[in-house]
Amino acid sequence: MALVPCPECKREVSSAASACPHCGFPNPATAAPPVPAAPTGPACYACAAPATTRCQSCNRYSCAQHVESVWARYFGQAGGAHELRCQKCRPPDQSPTAILLVVFGMVALFALLLWLSISLVPIR
Repeated sequence: MALVPCPECKREVSSAASACPHCGFPNPATAAPPVPAAPTGPACYACAAPATTRCQSCNRYSCAQHVESVWARYFGQAGGAHELRCQKCRPPDQSPTAILLVVFGMVALFALLLWLSISLVPIR
């Protein structure tokens, strides 16, 4: 540890001191290097998490929690492909509510046909 002159008050200060004990001027030799700021990227459209991908329909940034892989049909062409879609762009026919409604409708129709076939058959 050497004694060096303070740039502010010109008195002798230890090279290991963080600041001059006489005037409080910070010692640039012992100052911590500046911490680089964390790189900030785009955030998810639905939460504050960093975005990891984009919706392939509307190009909104999304995190892994708010994007789904869905089968997208291409109208006018045969077939389709799996695409990453945000919750807003998910096809309505693949939403859980629509699937449950279709299944419930099929069960109700089957029950009605079964009831009609039993009630219309004459008993001997």
